[in-house]
Amino acid sequence: MKNSFKSILSKEIKNSLFQLNFVKSVTIVGSFNDKNKNLMNVGDIDVVIILDEFNEKKFQICNAEIKKLNQLISQNTGLKLKINSTFGPIKFYSKKNIIIHLMIYDIKSHKQHVIESPFTCYDWERSDNF
Repeated sequence: MKNSFKSILSKEIKNSLFQLNFVKSVTIVGSFNDKNKNLMNVGDIDVVIILDEFNEKKFQICNAEIKKLNQLISQNTGLKLKINSTFGPIKFYSKKNIIIHLMIYDIKSHKQHVIESPFTCYDWERSDNF
């Protein structure tokens, strides 16, 4: 699989979420950004999403937007999309799926996360994929 699909997928993830007026920031972090790493060798695609205000409806809308990428992923990889929308470092691994880990915060909870987990957030801040 070519790394160009990684670029296409990255753009589609961001575009699908940024069309939502309540989404303030989308950053793709972690091993997905490693230019030398093939998509098939990435454990999951970590996506940090900052909303103006967090609620169940907005959470579900973000998940629904990402689910729309299943066909694109399937056509280009032969794999199915699986969404991990759990909070915390829970990882799902599957050779039959491409996993997108949605980490959804509102502005206030993201600020709190930065205070409580500064090293993780510093790593996210170094990403140029936002």
